[in-house]
Amino acid sequence: MLDSGPKIDAKGDIAHSTVIQGDIHGNLTIVQGQTAPEPRLDWVVVDSDSRDFDLLRWSARIAPLTGRDTEMAELQAWAMSDKAVAGRFITGQGGAGKTRLAAELAQELRGKGWTAGFIDLSHDNLPPTPVGKNGVLLIADYPDEKPDGVRALLRALARPPAGVKIRLLLLTRDDNPTRWVDEAAQAGASALFGRQHLTPAPPLDEDAAWTVFATARAKLREAGFPAPSPVNQSDFIDWLGRHELHRLALFVTALALHSVLAPDQPALTLTGREVVAALVARERRRLREISMARGMAECGLERLSALAAVRGGLD
Repeated sequence: MLDSGPKIDAKGDIAHSTVIQGDIHGNLTIVQGQTAPEPRLDWVVVDSDSRDFDLLRWSARIAPLTGRDTEMAELQAWAMSDKAVAGRFITGQGGAGKTRLAAELAQELRGKGWTAGFIDLSHDNLPPTPVGKNGVLLIADYPDEKPDGVRALLRALARPPAGVKIRLLLLTRDDNPTRWVDEAAQAGASALFGRQHLTPAPPLDEDAAWTVFATARAKLREAGFPAPSPVNQSDFIDWLGRHELHRLALFVTALALHSVLAPDQPALTLTGREVVAALVARERRRLREISMARGMAECGLERLSALAAVRGGLD
């Protein structure tokens, strides 16, 4: 079910409440006066108490979105087009920055009177979602992991109600996601994805990678972390060229984080994989210390955390 609660515009006026109710069979109708939580867009406040791996999340924003001007302009044009309902994919390797790009688009649209954010499609029904006065952007991470929920959404969007602009953004590692284009056609929503339905998130170039690295270190310093050892830009560029993974935003950010957390260890001597392994080792030590202090087995909390990550949470 998609629905909408009161929205406050830039002038402080409450926009008219619109409710779009539907079912998994694809029947959507407009009703008035209901409310629902806005889709998730959970930015993290960074400080010196932040956990290492929380700082690596897209939501920490320890570096600005860099090297994505073309992709962002393309997504904004797609969102603002006159089409009532449209779908699109952001494609790229894990760690390339797909989720961050989508989140920044959502933030941009929220400032323009849209409802925008991430929805949970882990079940075979549509989550309640408020509709902003100018439209709604639904973002779904890795659709192949939630096929039933995506199919339900595609069926619902096959017959959208008039007068509501809806955008569906799917984030995937598959650079040719024909499966979901075919699924949309089978659901009767073949018009959802146009001929230009892909926005790639390629690896960073040298200038963008250096900007991410340098600004992430500066942001951590401002948040109260120790001052990192100086790094020469030419040495960083040399590290960047040692492996193709090093150009992914995740590994550049991980290198910046490790250089701050372990200033005595020359970070540029490590590969990207070794940097991530070092951060994992730090997190495991932290969990074991907490586990022992709470009277659990040494690996108790570590194993519970792993189970929660695999299962998607613990009840």
